[in-house]
Amino acid sequence: MISGRGLGPTGGTLDKLESIPGFNVSLSLDEVKEAVATVGCCIVGQTEDICPADRIVYAARDATCTVSSKGLIVASIIGKKACEGISSLVMDVKYGTGAVNPDQTTAEELAVALAENANSLGIKTTAVISHMNSPLGFAVGNSLEVIEAIECMKGKGGRELRELVCFQGGILLENSGLAKTREEGEKKVSVALDDGSALKKFGEMLEFQGVKKDIVNKLLKGETNSVLKQASNTKQIVSEKSGFLNCINARKIAELAARLGAGRDKPQDAVDHAVGVVLRKSPGDWVDAGEVWVVIHHNKPLLDLDLREIRDSLNLTKENVAPSRITKVIE
Repeated sequence: MISGRGLGPTGGTLDKLESIPGFNVSLSLDEVKEAVATVGCCIVGQTEDICPADRIVYAARDATCTVSSKGLIVASIIGKKACEGISSLVMDVKYGTGAVNPDQTTAEELAVALAENANSLGIKTTAVISHMNSPLGFAVGNSLEVIEAIECMKGKGGRELRELVCFQGGILLENSGLAKTREEGEKKVSVALDDGSALKKFGEMLEFQGVKKDIVNKLLKGETNSVLKQASNTKQIVSEKSGFLNCINARKIAELAARLGAGRDKPQDAVDHAVGVVLRKSPGDWVDAGEVWVVIHHNKPLLDLDLREIRDSLNLTKENVAPSRITKVIE
């Protein structure tokens, strides 16, 4: 998979993976081919040989405030996917406070454009519309999200994250002819998460892309504190009242994480891999007054603005009205 770095308040897959010591995202074309042939997968960035123009445009989008341009989004995503030579594609198109698309209508318009362009190139494509009014999973940050991804591949972690992974993975297996139905595909993905085969494959990819074997072993065993950078400070935030968690404003959480250093203001800025936010609750959960619902991992001093914004991001209701994460599927 050819991926990118964080733009604006959104996180970047490459930034997250680079929180793992030694992980190399700059493989040559021959190395990418070898990875796919031997391991079966790899996650890399644009290089001089792989989507070189997209790398330039990707950086320019952030600097020119055109992150949300539909045409540039479609060109960037489908250009990379076509370059990969894939036959099937499932895209997670998000909307809401934490997404580029502010509402479902805008997300559907983008999803249709993505699917039409990809299908016109012979790539069997499905778009899954899902909301990002609350963060997906519990972690927001670089190394923190790596830890959560590993937990998911151990059959643990947040319910919503696992459901989305299985749902989209099931569609991909069906579209690729590796499962007769989406439900059969979902079951195969679920088994891979629970029996350790997904985690094993992740470890093989890490090792191929430059991570030392002893570090890979520690990560897979859950000894993440001895491998990944840790923030020097943590701050627990408690709820001021009781209720069902309706949503946690994903935009406010992402902007806080960016201010802490997890994101970047300029394309050339470095990121702090250790900082971010870890939620203790997810939509639909009951929260008691005085209960810790989020922990901030930080190296910089927290500002009054940071504490005010994170407290304001919590939305509780008397009834459990949290919406489903998945909204619609577009072929």
